[in-house]
Amino acid sequence: MKKTLPVSLSVLALTLCASSVLAQPPAPPPNGDGFAPPPQKHAKNFKAQEQKFNERLKLTDEQVALAKKNRIEGHKKIKPIMQEIMQKKDKLFEIRESNLSDAEKKKQTAALKTQIRALEDKADDIREENMKNFESILTAEQKQELAKIKAEGAAKRKQMMKYQKRF
Repeated sequence: MKKTLPVSLSVLALTLCASSVLAQPPAPPPNGDGFAPPPQKHAKNFKAQEQKFNERLKLTDEQVALAKKNRIEGHKKIKPIMQEIMQKKDKLFEIRESNLSDAEKKKQTAALKTQIRALEDKADDIREENMKNFESILTAEQKQELAKIKAEGAAKRKQMMKYQKRF
């Protein structure tokens, strides 16, 4: 009897502490646009890859500055499209989880998928335009090296696809 009271009290205290910690709402992302900033590790890797890419293509400082300017402009063009895609995908998820009939779900999701595909095609067009802008600042030798880099990337993606599970 003497041991059960302290054990019961400690279990009660732990339960109350755990429930108060779990009841905390998640913190909002620090940058008010709804996206959490990438972890520093990813930013570090991106900078290292960018440096390696610049060195491999032997880009001049002027070319690097132009490429960065083009990349920022492209990002500004594509960001609203990507946000709209995410909103439509969220809506798609809501429809799938709703209590609508299967026929109504299918009808609404089909329309959303068509809209998402159109937005993804628009984003692809912007990416292609960005690549053309980048290639326009390169010399003939740099374009050849870029073609090699693209071929290596395609081979690597193909290799990775072998390991992805197919449904």
